[in-house]
Amino acid sequence: MGAKKKHGKYYREYQLEVQNTIRGFRKCDPLRQWAHICVSAGSDGNDRILSFVWFGIINGRKTDGDGTYMVGYIARERSARGCRFGDFTLKHALRVMKLDCEQSGRDDAIGARVDPDNQESMALFLRNGFHDTGEDPNEPSYHRLIRFGFDDV
Repeated sequence: MGAKKKHGKYYREYQLEVQNTIRGFRKCDPLRQWAHICVSAGSDGNDRILSFVWFGIINGRKTDGDGTYMVGYIARERSARGCRFGDFTLKHALRVMKLDCEQSGRDDAIGARVDPDNQESMALFLRNGFHDTGEDPNEPSYHRLIRFGFDDV
């Protein structure tokens, strides 16, 4: 299971990975990546990140038709559980990739790598047309998921 303690609470590895990625995120490579955040103003005057998605093109650029789309990180705030912010965020990323695909002529395959212990994330991707192809040979603690096309986006 691989839980780590941070700030007096235990978190699974995949939870800390996404949190640390968002905190450490400064700027994506504008030639290959997108990063979108859904923010809401809190009643205390502080903004709350409701969801975050970082996605891009592996072995290609936005300016060419090469490479493969990949969803790198996706997360939603715990208080938004059950509100389908994950679906909203993933569909937003898919719409951006669809537009890029139409403009670039890039292949319409979209990949993701998900910790199979993260049942909510696995369900999110499967619910949105991705298929679990099994263990990632480069990182056996993850599964590779893939989807073809943008028909329902």
